[in-house]
This record gives sequence, structure tokens and C-alpha cells, in this order.
Amino acid sequence: MADKQTGSGKPADIMIDMPDPDAVSCRSCFISSGTLITLISTLVLALSCARQAVAPILVLGNISGFGSYTCEILKAEGFNEFIWDSLNGGRITPGYLHRFDLVILGETNIRQRQKNILESYVSKGGCLIAFRPDKSLCHLFGIFPEDTAISEGYIKIDPDMDIGRGLIHETIQFHGPSDLYILTDGEEIAALFSDSEKCTGSPAVVIKRNGRGLAAAFAYNLPGSIVLTRQGNPEWAGEERDHIDGPTATDLFYPGENEMQWNDPSKISIPQADEHMRLLTHMIEQFTSESKPLPRLWYFPENLKCIFIFTIDGEDTPENAISDEFTDIGAKGANATLYEIGTYILPATVE
Repeated sequence: MADKQTGSGKPADIMIDMPDPDAVSCRSCFISSGTLITLISTLVLALSCARQAVAPILVLGNISGFGSYTCEILKAEGFNEFIWDSLNGGRITPGYLHRFDLVILGETNIRQRQKNILESYVSKGGCLIAFRPDKSLCHLFGIFPEDTAISEGYIKIDPDMDIGRGLIHETIQFHGPSDLYILTDGEEIAALFSDSEKCTGSPAVVIKRNGRGLAAAFAYNLPGSIVLTRQGNPEWAGEERDHIDGPTATDLFYPGENEMQWNDPSKISIPQADEHMRLLTHMIEQFTSESKPLPRLWYFPENLKCIFIFTIDGEDTPENAISDEFTDIGAKGANATLYEIGTYILPATVE
């Protein structure tokens, strides 16, 4: 068959070469009934498998409460096989949940029917991770609520637990409220602190085995805390706080009189938001390891464990201080970018 385009952009006449009907064997015009049945069966099976195939992770939550931001955390951590749905959606049934290896539940209120579905899912071997869960689910996590909460606290991860290995061992900050609980038959992964040194005696992160299933709870809203750590205090938006004319990103972090800096300056050397994300990642990997390997993309080149990007704010910095910084960086075989204003560096040094 020839299909040509004319110069005007309209298709030309299509010429089709037809075979000589006398040269075609009659047997080639028919498919045997057995072959046809096999083809149809194969097609039905393929369509059935495609319809049943789902991602291993289901994220449940609402747009409010930072529930949808859990999806961004998963993508950043290399878990790109997941489905987002609302707990109030019509598809949320016991049968639907059991198609997933792991369910992550955002901060939200739970009705009795939803409670029953989640309990059934865990008891029959499902894995559940919840952020600041509804009090009606506490028994799944082995905790009892104290009907009180703290805000702007800290957590300390237990380095002896498998989930905590390789993570920071000192306290790290979280933003937003955290509920207080009494630990009953759950296992503490991280303790809750009211400040960087004072432990509340309440767990911040717990896990519990329920029959063949596993359930874990974060007493605080982990995705919400990560957003606020990175973007600042929304209550300070529109205020001039950093004493630099005009709106700047630092206004949302800069304290006013008798206020604390939004992100604890004593923890400035710790990537706190990243540590919270890694804690969730370790939990996901441990929970899903009991079923089947979980696909995960690695996001650093050449299998590197860490990448540090050097950027230096050299504002009003004398030349000798900058030279020392570059000497230290060069000793590690690294490069750095430098922002500098003023006339503190000689032209020869720049060259």
C-alpha cells in the first residue's frame, strides 16, 4: 500500500494492491476453533491481570491536614508505585484494601465503618502506618491516649531498633501538635520530648504486631511537620521580620521579640526534615520486607550514600576566612559556589 502526501497537505489517492484470490489457499482464511478459544482465553487472562494489578502502597487522607503531601515524600524517597485515595471514597472496602501491601493513613477523623475496615485489614496481614491517628484506632498501635498534647516538640529515635539504625541519635524538632499516650503493648521507636532535653515519657513513634499484620503510629503529623520545617511558619506570612526591606523567605523563620527561631539554631547542622523522611522510609522498608520486595528508585548517582552541595554566603567576609573555607573544601576534593558582596576580596584572588 502506498500513501503519499500532496504538496497542498491533502492526502493523495491511496493505491492498494490486492492479491489474486485464486492464489490464496482457503485454509489460510480460517482460524481453527481450538486456536480461537486459546487466543480468547489468553486475552481474557491478560485483561484480568491488568485489572487486578495495583501498586503496593495505598495513601489515604484528605487534602487538608497535609494528607496529600505524603505522596510527595514517597516520590522524593524513591517509592513511585503508590495510589492516592480518600478514606471517604466509595472504593474503600475490606476487599480493596487487601490488594495493597501497605496503607499509609493521613491525619483524619475515623467513622465506625472505616474503623472496622482498617481493623480487618491489619488483622488479616495488612501493614498500616498512621500520622496522628484517630483515638479510636489506638489499640492497633498498643497505646492509650492521655487526652492532652504538646506543640513544637522533639523526638529522639532509638538507635538500637532496626528502624532507627543509621539515623540521628540526638533529639530532632517537629512542628505542630503531638498527642501524648501511655505505651501499653506497643513498641517504642522514638520518644517524645517537650524540648530538646526534656523527655515527656510518652512515645512519639510506636509499632505493634496484630496477628499477621503490623501497625505503626506517629503521634505527630509527619508530612505536616516536614512542610513547616522547609517553608516556615505560615502565621508569620506577610510580616517584616528579618530586617531586610521587602518580603523574603526568611521572614517566615525569623523570630520576633520574645519568640524562638522557627527552626532550632542548635540543630542547624542536622537535616531534620530529611531525618523524619528517612524514619518513614525505614519503616516502610521493614514493613514490606515481610511480603515481597518493594520497588524503589535510587536518587543519587553512582550508588552514592550522600551528596553535599556547598554554597557559601560570604557577605561581609574577609578574604582570609574565605581562603580557609576553600582550603577545607579542596581537601575533600570538592567544589563550592560563593556569594559575596562588598570589596573584601582582591581581584587577584578572584582570578
